[in-house]
Amino acid sequence: MRTIKIIAALLITQWIGIGIQDVFAQQDENIARTFAIKVKAGQGEKFVEAFKKHVAWRKKAGETWNWTTYQVANGQALGLFIARSGGHTWADLNSHEAYSIKGGLDFNANVAPYIETITSTIGRSNPNLSRLPENLDGVKMISGATYSLKPNKVQAFTAAFAKFHKLAGDHNYPWHYLFINSVNG
Repeated sequence: MRTIKIIAALLITQWIGIGIQDVFAQQDENIARTFAIKVKAGQGEKFVEAFKKHVAWRKKAGETWNWTTYQVANGQALGLFIARSGGHTWADLNSHEAYSIKGGLDFNANVAPYIETITSTIGRSNPNLSRLPENLDGVKMISGATYSLKPNKVQAFTAAFAKFHKLAGDHNYPWHYLFINSVNG
């Protein structure tokens, strides 16, 4: 089993964009939509079956986004399902909205009955601070870390992480990671 280690540095602020614009210079790409889904107790198998049917429905209905779905296997979020689609622009999110409404109707009718809670976030990955493998084929495990920062500490954290990133590249560090900042949600 191939394992990938990803440090997901989610820079969460109380106010959208404070301190973030300076760091990421108004980038309009590498936007991701992520849903974190907590399934009702005892409903896991029914949820997975309904979710697979929903994914098939989305493909048949013309879904243009690629989604990665995984389940948290350790830690405080044990059992949580994550569905993420990345590599988008803000315009992509806007143009996908009409499809999302149609997809939401199917999801609400067929999948939502098995869900306790669901949250949605929008994040921006920073390829200049990320080390990803050429492809994710065969990846079975992903490790993540979340950092909640005060707005006035974002730049210092990013600068420190940039030093780590440079050292990782200079010394052929064996782990891969994706640097993401939360911009909404």
